Amino acid sequence: MKKIAFWNNYTEFSNNQAFNPNAYGIGEDLAYPLILLKDTFYKNGVILETLDMDNVENYEKIIFYDVPDPKKCCVDLKSIPKEKKVVILEECEIIYKPNSQKTLKKQYSIVFSYNDTLVKQCEYVKLNMPNKIKFPKKIDFSSKKLITLIAGNKKSNEPGELYSERRRAINYFKRKDPESFDLYGIGWDKFCPTTKIGKVLLNRFPLINTLFFKKNKCYRGKVNKKIEVLSKYKFCICYENSYLIPGYISEKIMDCFFFFFFSIYFGAPNITDYIPKNCFIDYRDFSNYDQIYNFITSMREEKYNEYITAISNFLKSEKVYPFSAECFVDTIITEVLK
Repeated sequence: MKKIAFWNNYTEFSNNQAFNPNAYGIGEDLAYPLILLKDTFYKNGVILETLDMDNVENYEKIIFYDVPDPKKCCVDLKSIPKEKKVVILEECEIIYKPNSQKTLKKQYSIVFSYNDTLVKQCEYVKLNMPNKIKFPKKIDFSSKKLITLIAGNKKSNEPGELYSERRRAINYFKRKDPESFDLYGIGWDKFCPTTKIGKVLLNRFPLINTLFFKKNKCYRGKVNKKIEVLSKYKFCICYENSYLIPGYISEKIMDCFFFFFFSIYFGAPNITDYIPKNCFIDYRDFSNYDQIYNFITSMREEKYNEYITAISNFLKSEKVYPFSAECFVDTIITEVLK
C-alpha cells in the first residue's frame, strides 16, 4: 500500500501517538478527526502514519500540521521536495507567526487554512478546525450557575489579540458578581509575564510569582473534561485568540454548542457568515460589560430555551458540516489524492 506521513510540532505525538485518543490533554474527542483521517486513507488504499515511522523517500506525501519548526522536525525539511509537502494551518497566527505567511505555496504543493483572507489571496484551500459533532441532552435551566470562562492564562502584544479582553471580562465579573462566576484553565494560579525576558526571569526566580501574583478568588483550577464543567453553567465567555482573522473559528464556540451552552462570543469578524446570529451573544452588540451582565441576568428561561433551540437546529443543519471532522477528512482526501 501507498504511505502518507503526518507530522506536527508537538513531538509527543510522534510514534503514531497522534492517532492515540489517550495522548491528548484537555478537551473531548481531540484525536477523532485524525483517527477518522487515518481510517479513511486506509479505505482508499493508503497508510497514514507519523513521519518518524519510516524514511522520507517511502512516503507519497507528507502532511504537516502547522508550518513545521525545523528544530522540532524529525527530518531535514530541505530534503523534502515541494511536491511531497502538504501543510494544514491550524494554530492561530497570533500564537504561531509562521502560519500567517502568504508565500507558502512556493514551499508546499497544497496549503489548507482557516483564514478566509489567505484562502482568497493566496489560493489556499479553506479548511475549518474539525469537531466531532455531538447532540447532548439539555440540562435544567434552574440548576445552572450563571457564567464561566475556560482558557489558559496567556498574554500577547500582537495587534488584534484577545487575551487582554479575556482579562477585562474576568476582572469585571469577579468584582461584579463573584458568586455567579467561575474561572477555569491552566496558569491562573501564577504570575504571567508578557515578554520572553520576563518568562526567563520567572523560571530562574520563582519568588517573583510570590511577590507579584494575587490569587483570583473565582479561580477553580484546570479542566480535564470540558463537559463536566460547561454543563453546570448557563453562559460562557467565549473569546478567540484574535478578532482580526476572518474565518478563524476555533473549537471554543463549538464546544459550547455541543453542551447546549450559550456563549458570549468575540472573535472572527465574519462569524455570522458561518453561524446564525441567534446561536450566540455577540460581544460587539454591547458597549460595556454592564450591558452584557444586565442582558444575561434578566434573560428568562423561555428566551434562553429559544437560543438553545436555535443551536440545536444549527447542529442538525447542513451549516454545521464545514466544522465537522467528516468535512475535514473529505477535503484533505480529495485534495491529496486527486
